[in-house]
Amino acid sequence: MDQNDLESLLASLRQQQDPTSAPESTPAPFPSHHSTSASAPSQADLDALLNTLTALPNATDSTAATSSRSRDVSNLTFPESLPILHSLATDQAFLDSIEAMWDDQKNWELRMKDERNRLESEATRAGLS
Repeated sequence: MDQNDLESLLASLRQQQDPTSAPESTPAPFPSHHSTSASAPSQADLDALLNTLTALPNATDSTAATSSRSRDVSNLTFPESLPILHSLATDQAFLDSIEAMWDDQKNWELRMKDERNRLESEATRAGLS
């Protein structure tokens, strides 16, 4: 989903919430690529989506990433988690930390493989296997 799709959906949702202040031209309908039914979403679904979209943090706002770390996110729905995931995906320090963990994990696995091979070799020489 690109920025134009989000803006179009947001304009459409705002128009549905406040038809008196709606612009004269109707925005293009939001393309539904993953729709499982032919029916339109309920008003509650649209309201929840609008609340999620208007709560998106600024990608350069470091306080959004900090506040997401200080609250319990274990029970968030997927749409509720998207702003947090977006802020993490654009946080270079977080991405560098993930890459460092990835490298540490690979190095640890190589050390453990070497240790296992050494132990197997010693056991074979000692006639234990």
